[in-house]
Amino acid sequence: MSFTHAFASLILVLQLTAACTHTATQSPASITDHDAITTLRDGNHRFTSKQTLHPRQDQARLAEMSKGQAPEVVVVSCSDSRVPPEIVFDQGLGDIFSVRTAGHALDAYAVGSVEYAVEALGAKVILVLGHTSCGAIKAALTTPVGVSTGSPNIDQLVKSIRPGLKTADAADKEFIQAAKNNVDAAIAYLKQHSALISRALEQKKVKIVGGLYYLNTGEVAIW
Repeated sequence: MSFTHAFASLILVLQLTAACTHTATQSPASITDHDAITTLRDGNHRFTSKQTLHPRQDQARLAEMSKGQAPEVVVVSCSDSRVPPEIVFDQGLGDIFSVRTAGHALDAYAVGSVEYAVEALGAKVILVLGHTSCGAIKAALTTPVGVSTGSPNIDQLVKSIRPGLKTADAADKEFIQAAKNNVDAAIAYLKQHSALISRALEQKKVKIVGGLYYLNTGEVAIW
């Protein structure tokens, strides 16, 4: 069996499994990308205004989620402990499919995770979320090319995100523009390295957006 046929068979199995386990409370087909983005914006507003509802985090939701998942949104974000998507968007169990790496660096594993959420779980929105004062971005900007950070693994991470940062303003201590550039670069990477995601975008099955989380205010700007 060819790799293409094997991959297609795997996706079919994932789709069938997801179809059997989707919750009955709300069908993904009834959710639009506008609804999903509005849900994120509303949740972030509750978070910043200290009016969080902590929705769908009770035992009833726990029992419901044990039967399957149908997240509306995939959030590709940094692993930074200060930027947990479920908290900053005031969401509950099963609401966000989260893919997190330092600097939201992407590789085959991360892209495959996003593909799974879109193809098998029916997610309608992919949000690539960067944040201010990102340590991975700082490492990429301050480590001279050809000089090791002291770890070959971190070296690889720095190497992967450095090109997308473009020209950075040395006076920008929060690396705001660099973080925005990094988000845009990650979006371009997903489109270029995933035929599945590109096809879903063309067929309008999913929408991909960028966002920046401001550590000092808790606000998320989505574009």
